[in-house]
Amino acid sequence: MMESDEAETRVEVSKTSLKKQSSDLQKLGRTLSQLSPRELDSLQLDPELRSAVDHARRISGGSALKRQIKFIGGLLRVMDAHPVRESLAALKMQSNREIRHHHRLENWRERLLEDGDSAIGDLVDEAPTVDRQRLRQLVRKARKEGAQDKDPHATRALYRYLREVLEQS
Repeated sequence: MMESDEAETRVEVSKTSLKKQSSDLQKLGRTLSQLSPRELDSLQLDPELRSAVDHARRISGGSALKRQIKFIGGLLRVMDAHPVRESLAALKMQSNREIRHHHRLENWRERLLEDGDSAIGDLVDEAPTVDRQRLRQLVRKARKEGAQDKDPHATRALYRYLREVLEQS
């Protein structure tokens, strides 16, 4: 009777689900190996896992890389991969947030260059700390550069000023 109780409490996991889990962990390992060192530092990985990921980043390709990715998948299988997935998702959210902010700044810059004073008025409504005179000067210089096909120094300066002003407000 004791053996049948033990058999009932054990849950049989299908071979297919084990393979899928292994494949998912290897995909996670491949994703980790494609991150920059700065991004990896922010994830705070286990030292052994970090070493394996760093090693995978140094391998140029081929079967050696496949073996290393499988090794990383094995390490993730032994440890709890959930915190790594959560950290990776948070990193991706942060990256998306930065991209949206960058696009917002680019849109303002383009709008200022195209619409001029009406866009300046809208920007002042959104960010009251804007120095209108400096903003007009930067827009004027950027337009002049664009007309003369020069390097976009003033356009970059306008972008930097927008970033400074919009981050303060």
